[in-house]
Amino acid sequence: MLFQVTAPEEEEFPFTKPTQFRSLEKSSHRLLVDPHRLRANYLEQYGRFKRDLEQTSGNIGFDLQSMVTSQPYHKALGHYLDNRARRKSKR
Repeated sequence: MLFQVTAPEEEEFPFTKPTQFRSLEKSSHRLLVDPHRLRANYLEQYGRFKRDLEQTSGNIGFDLQSMVTSQPYHKALGHYLDNRARRKSKR
C-alpha cells in the first residue's frame, strides 16, 4: 500500500503573485518566481508524475491512495478500505 500525501497547493498551484519557493533538502536554496510563467508547466509535470506513480504502483502490485492535507485523513483511509473490501469480495 502506498499513500501519496499532498498539500492543496501542490494539486492546484493557486499562486498568483511572485512567490518564493524553498528547497526542503537545502534550506539555503530559495527561488523567487512568477507563478503565471510556471503554472502550466508545473501542472503538466505534476500530472505526468501522478500518472507515472499510478502506473508504477499498479505494475508492482501496490495499492495507491492519494490524500490531500485539507481533507480529513479518515475519509481517504475509509475510501481506500471500502474499495479494497469490494475488490476482495468480487474474487
